[in-house]
Amino acid sequence: MFDETKIRSIATLCAPAPVAPTLQQQQPRVWSLTQVGSGIIGAKTCTLACCIDRHSDAMGYFKGETVNPVVGEVQNRPEVASLLRRLEFRAALTVDNKTGLVYRKLPLDFGGKVNTWTASAEPAMFAWVENCGRVLADHGTGEYRFERLDAPSSRSDQIPDVDDLIEELLADYVIETLDHPTVQRLLIQTTPPVPPRYGTPAVIISDEDDNEVY
Repeated sequence: MFDETKIRSIATLCAPAPVAPTLQQQQPRVWSLTQVGSGIIGAKTCTLACCIDRHSDAMGYFKGETVNPVVGEVQNRPEVASLLRRLEFRAALTVDNKTGLVYRKLPLDFGGKVNTWTASAEPAMFAWVENCGRVLADHGTGEYRFERLDAPSSRSDQIPDVDDLIEELLADYVIETLDHPTVQRLLIQTTPPVPPRYGTPAVIISDEDDNEVY
């Protein structure tokens, strides 16, 4: 018969390890289409290959994302290919005079299938160029739409250069090597799980959300 202390030790060893809370990396002034609020954006664009690090709270609800530009030879590594997403950046100027970067995710190849979010993001973003307004997510249609707002005067000459903002806001988030902690964490998350030894677990299928995914 097992000693009680040994039983407690075995139970401790067999218990699932506690999940440490994810450290949420803050990325100020880098916004998805619906995060900017009201303002105008510039005509000049810059497209970068990025890793997108999604964040969630303790309940698993989406709490934002961090974009990490991937540069150099690491872009060509086959294990990183599935992590890369092409993002189009423009400079943004909000109505309360904050400057930052706004990005849209360029369409993925879904075997000829059209994603309504990425398809509608392009005209919505283009309509926003040098026009005061905002982009809204219409969950009923699964599309983005631009809503123009009245502005007292043109402010396009106040929009900063997108290249300057990228140097300022994304320099600390650049990935240059395969051993970057963000890459390592995302690679672990995308590794297929080991099949269970006994039985097959139930599969829960859920629709992904809007701009924060696509």
